[in-house]
Amino acid sequence: MVDRAESLAEEHWSYISELLGIHKTDDEMIEAIRFHYIAAFIHGYKHGVEDSKNRDIYLLDALHNAHLEPQSRTRTKVKIVKVTNGELEAG
Repeated sequence: MVDRAESLAEEHWSYISELLGIHKTDDEMIEAIRFHYIAAFIHGYKHGVEDSKNRDIYLLDALHNAHLEPQSRTRTKVKIVKVTNGELEAG
């Protein structure tokens, strides 16, 4: 996971560093920005991976808590619930 995050951070950084160069940012400042940019990118990536793992749990909870309304012997209507920040809301 960290290797992937570092790889993506470096790819994105190359774009950002070009922009900073266009704006005539000095080299010392670019290095300081690089350190913080890459650290923040990797940190955010880890949160994204963790959230994607929890997403499955939230969806299972949503299905478990969905309201099933029988329409007939062969059809059932499912009332969809919305998951926001891990909280279930009636849809």
